[in-house]
Amino acid sequence: IQIYAGSYPAQPHQGAGRIEGLAGVLWKTMHRWAHLSIETLPHSLVFRFFEICRGPVPQLKQLTLDLRGVREPIPVPLYLECNKTTLLEFSLKAQQFVPVLPLHLRPTVRTLRITQLSIASIGSNASAIQSFENLHTLFLEAPITGPTIISTPPPPLLLNHLTTLIVAGNDTPLRLCGSIPSFPSLKNLVIYNLSCTEDTPTVLSNFLKHHTMIETLDLN
Repeated sequence: IQIYAGSYPAQPHQGAGRIEGLAGVLWKTMHRWAHLSIETLPHSLVFRFFEICRGPVPQLKQLTLDLRGVREPIPVPLYLECNKTTLLEFSLKAQQFVPVLPLHLRPTVRTLRITQLSIASIGSNASAIQSFENLHTLFLEAPITGPTIISTPPPPLLLNHLTTLIVAGNDTPLRLCGSIPSFPSLKNLVIYNLSCTEDTPTVLSNFLKHHTMIETLDLN
């Protein structure tokens, strides 16, 4: 099931009736869901969809949610009961802040994309990101601005199973992760559209020094 809105009403409440009607139909088929993707909808409509579609999804193997409209770390009303013997691949897109997922779903998140990452949001995001203990791919995009200034050290970020890190924008993500071996299983580092400062080479050098398992470095 793919739910994608190329355009939607300026006021989310104008689309509430449509999403409620759709959810009412799909709710009856939840036992058959194998793949569910919801993207480019206002997060209020996404939340409304899951307030209606709640319950067991025994066949669900892949879930993709675009929650980039959420501008604060708020709980997501995701009332899905997954089959514990089925490996669920959960891909989550967020902007600035990582939404708070139910505890039972956090280990299922394998891919996380955060855009518009800012220094102000680092502290709250660190614990949220680490709650995704089985994360394999992490995409961090920070706005292209002037030199990065980190006045106080952020909490350490440790992800034991991360294999791919993608960084874009300024070098803030590399600075945050470069002082310790944050990702002991990291094999792929992708950097593109990077806004460099005078000490960016040093930042990158420190990161590579602490992550000796890297096999592929892609610089664009």
